[in-house]
Order: sequence, then C-alpha cells, then structure tokens
Amino acid sequence: RDFSGATRRAQALTFGGGHTLSDAVLWVADERILFAADLVVVNWHPWVGDGDVGAWPGILTRLAALQPRQIVPGHGPVAGPEAIEFMLGYLDALTRAAPDGANAYPDLDYPEMWERNLASIADRAP
Repeated sequence: RDFSGATRRAQALTFGGGHTLSDAVLWVADERILFAADLVVVNWHPWVGDGDVGAWPGILTRLAALQPRQIVPGHGPVAGPEAIEFMLGYLDALTRAAPDGANAYPDLDYPEMWERNLASIADRAP
C-alpha cells in the first residue's frame, strides 16, 4: 500500500508475522527510513510470546535488504541498520538458549523478559 503526500511517499509493507502474526512496517524509500514497529527494538528485550520466532529472522533479513539508513524501532531510540543485526543476534541467542539459560543480554532494559521469552518458546515446543 502506497501513501503519497506533498513532499514524500511511503509504503506499508508486510512480510508475514514475526513479532505478531500481523506485522507491518512503513518504508520511506527516498529517505531510506524504516518504521519497523516491534520487529526491531533498541536497548530493550523484545517480547516474542505473540509471534513466530522461526519466521522473524527471515522478515528481518528482508527488511535489511531494503538498506535502511535509519530505523525507527517499536521501542528505544532511532538507530541505524545495526539494529536489525542486533535483533538477528538476539533471536538466534534466544532460540539456541537452554530453557533455563542465563540472560545473554543482561544490560538491556527489562532483563526479566529473557526468562519470559524462554518460557514462551518452551511452552510452544512440540
């Protein structure tokens, strides 16, 4: 879906569900600004309990392919493309962690989310 104004154009994009089952982002291509919603957070532990942690990395990879210069995350300060790389690393560490694994990111805001995220993943395991 395209949105055009007097000075810029933006696109609403979706690549499926990662953080939730109905994720969408806003892409301002001319300025390479990505409004990433909760698919990307900066300096926070994301909540993974309402989405698909298996699909999320693929969505992030597609967002990275847009080559954003700035990313407006769902939580935290505006960042650059390194925010997507961080999210990929976080999701990888989380999905590889043992169910009682130590918090790999203790310095992020809301460190208790690590344990909640591990429990959410464990609850969905076959």
